[in-house]
Amino acid sequence: MSKINSIKENLLRAQDAYQSRDELWSARRKIEERLIHEQDEEEIRLLKSQKLEIDHRLDEIEDDDEARIEELRSELIAAIFIAHPNEESAYQLLKENRDRSRALVQKIEQALERSTLVANSIGIALASWERPLLIRVARFVFGQSPTEEITENLERAGERSSLALEAIATYRDHDPEDLRAQELCKEIEIFFNAFLSEREERWSFGKLKGTYHPSLKALEIYLEQLKVQLDIGKKQLSNRESEIENWIEALSKPTHI
Repeated sequence: MSKINSIKENLLRAQDAYQSRDELWSARRKIEERLIHEQDEEEIRLLKSQKLEIDHRLDEIEDDDEARIEELRSELIAAIFIAHPNEESAYQLLKENRDRSRALVQKIEQALERSTLVANSIGIALASWERPLLIRVARFVFGQSPTEEITENLERAGERSSLALEAIATYRDHDPEDLRAQELCKEIEIFFNAFLSEREERWSFGKLKGTYHPSLKALEIYLEQLKVQLDIGKKQLSNRESEIENWIEALSKPTHI
């Protein structure tokens, strides 16, 4: 029973150290950013002194990283199983729910990331077309022509659309009973398939305005909807992680040991 107390104390110390180190690194980065723009010599000396103090404090903190924290948490859970064997099935269910929520977040993030890359490529192509005439002429003379830039980015958007479709399908398959996700994924898949069909035809300046500009606006709406789904998924994941932490806390209290 005392083993649970010992492991828990080590875990709490590791978590405190990790949080303190994270906060110190954040403070250090802010000081470095200020040093880049600061011109007052006295203020520069003060900032450098603060930075040096932070470095000393970082050196003093034990090197307990995330891997070490997870190792201690696993040791604590194993000790709880020994003390409370009937609780193992309850923990496994909590863990399965947490892992499933984590996988969902990762799948939405990938779908959002790949879809955003498509939007970026379309946006660059449209921006090249929308530049003032004089700038377009100057770029044609001294650099990459607008036509080449548009063609290159539309081709890149097509390639990225195929990758985005794969990510959307993975997200869709995660939970067939999630009707909102199923509907959203279906709409986005229809969009990308239509976009890929459009890419098979030669683009024109008229098509940029009549087809690709509306396509970008539609894709931006889908991106916002994916962000909403991601926020929901992250909140669900946070709740699942809290459930596990509450389970650990309840069964590692002295009254349960």
